[in-house]
Amino acid sequence: MNESQNRPRHWILQFFSNHPLLGFIGFVGSIASIICLAYAIWPTLPKRELSYSVQPIRTAYVEVNRPSDIRVTYKGKPMAGDLTAAQVMIWNRGREPIRHEDILRPIILAVSNAPIIERSFSREPLAGSDFQLDTNLSAGQLSMDWKILERGDTPIIQIVYAGKRDLPILLDGRIVGQQGPKQLPWPAGPFGWFLPVVVVWSAVGLLLNLYFIVAMFRTHRRFMQLKASMRDAGEDFAQLRKPSNDAEKRLIDSKGQPN
Repeated sequence: MNESQNRPRHWILQFFSNHPLLGFIGFVGSIASIICLAYAIWPTLPKRELSYSVQPIRTAYVEVNRPSDIRVTYKGKPMAGDLTAAQVMIWNRGREPIRHEDILRPIILAVSNAPIIERSFSREPLAGSDFQLDTNLSAGQLSMDWKILERGDTPIIQIVYAGKRDLPILLDGRIVGQQGPKQLPWPAGPFGWFLPVVVVWSAVGLLLNLYFIVAMFRTHRRFMQLKASMRDAGEDFAQLRKPSNDAEKRLIDSKGQPN
């Protein structure tokens, strides 16, 4: 009998060795938790949630504190001051699409203390959404409207405004079930940090179950080897106790007879 067979087993391995069905159930449960992850998260999402995110890296076309020979005109008029380009992502994080009828107050994009002078799509909305942009030149704001904003539709709007790169960009308005748009870091996925944490947690659980199952089978194999060794040792001992010849048999029989 070698040293590995005499070594005591950990109580966890001993438990799974004695209850292999529980280890198998845990393994199947871990796989099922990953498969059903989307169905588990889905009911926790709000019905409609209009969100937006501002690209932290902005492009300065013109900066007053940096002299340049470049001159920019807008509609024939020279632009005095800074000129900056920024990107804003718009999307619906909820479970249901946001329709035109769900907009209770106009959705307006504005830069603090700076007029928006140009706008375009860096990423087009989904076909059929009828997403429209309209610049209110008098107020320097960008109003937007759509026929339908589906879940997963994430158009990116590029704006050019007359102001510095660090000015706040805000989205205002109201839809059914939400007081105002929610700003999130760029680029924030539909589930934020929650989905990666759940996926990592499920993956760790799956790996632990795989470890326990492998350890269980290894322990079971060692147990069977130990059992076979003990059986062989018992057979060898029994073989040694058997009389080797007729003389020994007669001696044993004579000792067993009463005087």
